[in-house]
Amino acid sequence: PLAGKQVFALAGTLRPETMCGQTNAWILPEGTYGAYEISPTVVYLCAARAARNMSFQDIFPKWGEPKLLLTFKGEQMLGAAVKSPLTPYDRIYMLPLTTISMTKGTAIVTSVPSDSPDDYAAFMDLKNPKKREFYGVKDEWIDPFELVPVLETPDLGPLSAKFMCEKLKVQSQKDVEKLKEAHDACYTSGFYKGVMTSGPFVGMTVQEAKVKTKEKMVKEGEAITYLEPENLVTPRSTPDVECVVALVDQWYLKYGEEAWQAAVGKHLEKDLECFNPAVHKLFREALAWLGDWACSRSFGLGTRMPWDEAFLIESLSDSTIYMSYYLVAHLLQGGNLYGKETGPAKITPEQCTEAFWDCIMLGKPYNPSLGLKKELVEKLKREIEFWYPMDLRVSGKDLVPNHLTMSLYNHAAVWADRPEMWPRGFFCNGHVQVDAEKMSKSKGNFITLSGAIEEWGADATRLTCADAGDGTDNANYNRVVADRTILALTTEMEWLSSTLSGSGKDTKLRAKGAPKVWLDAWFENEMIRLLHLTAEGYRTIRFREALKTAFYGMQDARDKYRTGTAQIGALQELVQQWGEWQALMMAPITPHWCEEIWEIVGGKGCVVRARWPTPRQEDPKISAAGQYLFGLTHALSTAVVNKDKKSKGPQGPKPNQVNLYLASSFPRWKVLVLELLLAHFDAATKTVDEKVMPMFKSHAELNSFNKGKQVAQFAAQMRDEAKEKGASAFALKMPFDEAAIIEENREYLGSTLGLLGIKAIHLYTGY
Repeated sequence: PLAGKQVFALAGTLRPETMCGQTNAWILPEGTYGAYEISPTVVYLCAARAARNMSFQDIFPKWGEPKLLLTFKGEQMLGAAVKSPLTPYDRIYMLPLTTISMTKGTAIVTSVPSDSPDDYAAFMDLKNPKKREFYGVKDEWIDPFELVPVLETPDLGPLSAKFMCEKLKVQSQKDVEKLKEAHDACYTSGFYKGVMTSGPFVGMTVQEAKVKTKEKMVKEGEAITYLEPENLVTPRSTPDVECVVALVDQWYLKYGEEAWQAAVGKHLEKDLECFNPAVHKLFREALAWLGDWACSRSFGLGTRMPWDEAFLIESLSDSTIYMSYYLVAHLLQGGNLYGKETGPAKITPEQCTEAFWDCIMLGKPYNPSLGLKKELVEKLKREIEFWYPMDLRVSGKDLVPNHLTMSLYNHAAVWADRPEMWPRGFFCNGHVQVDAEKMSKSKGNFITLSGAIEEWGADATRLTCADAGDGTDNANYNRVVADRTILALTTEMEWLSSTLSGSGKDTKLRAKGAPKVWLDAWFENEMIRLLHLTAEGYRTIRFREALKTAFYGMQDARDKYRTGTAQIGALQELVQQWGEWQALMMAPITPHWCEEIWEIVGGKGCVVRARWPTPRQEDPKISAAGQYLFGLTHALSTAVVNKDKKSKGPQGPKPNQVNLYLASSFPRWKVLVLELLLAHFDAATKTVDEKVMPMFKSHAELNSFNKGKQVAQFAAQMRDEAKEKGASAFALKMPFDEAAIIEENREYLGSTLGLLGIKAIHLYTGY
């Protein structure tokens, strides 16, 4: 049935600008393909799902009925020579790829291994003779073909796929997770930073070339535009029948139009606060693919198209700037949800003309032809000018690719000359789980807000919600945390009350006039550090991070201070400050508990009306010294406890003293390691370049010390430490006097180690 006909294998792509780098095409050997008649002389080869969609897009002669001539397995196309547009090769071959889905695109895929990590991994697999033999691939189908650079980026170079696969050590096309990471890096860098180095639009940015290449190929008859649902979509009435993308009479919003997209993109990069790099990335991706959007429908609820009342505006297109109406709704409707009565402004719907909205929403001058008093119109306008733009919109991450991106587009269109009226911030979150499982009535873990408050109370519920998680990951409401929170809040309140009143059994206050100790300064400095971190957590809407410092961090600091000053007592003013700041820092999360704490410390008025503290900045030297002291205490305690655990023979007597030897400097080999790590450290990401680790093996001076594995182990330890401390992890000297810190805190060390039987601590310096 194909004899004497022109046969086109329809290879699908989302990246037309990279077609100049094709080296082959991919097919699924075990997949079932079809040959469909377009005309008596033309046949298209593709998957059945694609053909069905195309038949509703005016590609086939008969609407909804693709004419199937025959079916065949993909393996029958293996090794078929094809001529492909834009590639520098006269012919390329069909090669096998086992990861192709028959329900995505046409199931025939273009291959550009210079730019696509998945293509690169599969292409290089077939360069291996043994793998070629396994798949039945002949040498001439793959050996003559090499990577064709198509674009270049400043960070990934001219062969981005090769660069990322080598960087991530991708071994084969089965390294799914690494390939996904490589794909995301290549696509993001290529789209936003790439410049074409091949094809008809050399020197043009990838974003520009993408559109122009598509237009050129379609115009010259080398490509057709094909649309399909992104995922499986089925109607409720017939769930066993998949929906298609059909070309019908329709109005479109031209999202993706060059100037419009550029304006939104500039706002996204410059002015929009996304609070999370992952959300920012989702918006960038949405801007990249969102194009013509069908904005009308013929039935249902909605607003009639002003210029074509046969159609309604579909809900997503009609719900992107409605929040601006809220600002005047109380004056126009007076609280009546359905707007059946006029509000305090006494303005009728008929008076809400386009000129009226232009005046109050867009800030155009008042015109007496509105038929309304100027004072009234100015009052409505003031509501808009005062409250807009919205500083924050909180929504689900699943709305980024549609509703939220459309909101940016539509604000940019309506307020085209006033970008200061565009949204300032979007915070996106995931869904809520209970005990790490999806909420379900059948599982018995379905919790309503009122049910949670009834069982745990408002504050314990709020704290558990804050603890559930930040960002776009699904939040996990842990009922164990909720149970424990009730006890924890009660215990903390009782401790503070008894301590400040002087009746506490486990914490005594220092006598008035008694001298201060080093731990007093550390405790005050630590509270300042935690306060600033908590403020940053709230500012960026990361409540879990704020909770970690405001509650757990403050508890930990108090516990260390209480232990360290057990003999001499804690300073009352510091305990008082701890209580006040604890109430202020936790008020956004547990307001009722904080009011009780505020009353205990004698705070004036309500804590929710109190000002946030504005202390000095933390002293990093004191912070570092504290980290050193408590780390040393932990290390010594662990060493004492584990002294004989690894010994197979009889256990010796328990140690009763500790000898500390302080070195004044690192040995030379460690200095070399630290200097190399620092030279290859990225302060922005707090990471060390991977290429530094192999350098240690070839470093002549380092090798002269014969330290063997110790070098790599020390380097790995300090590299990991830098993820938390930053560049200070590579400092060659402590920013404080180690000996002085130990001497000043002998009592603390003695009381801690004394519980383990240590009677004396000896300090030796100068090593």
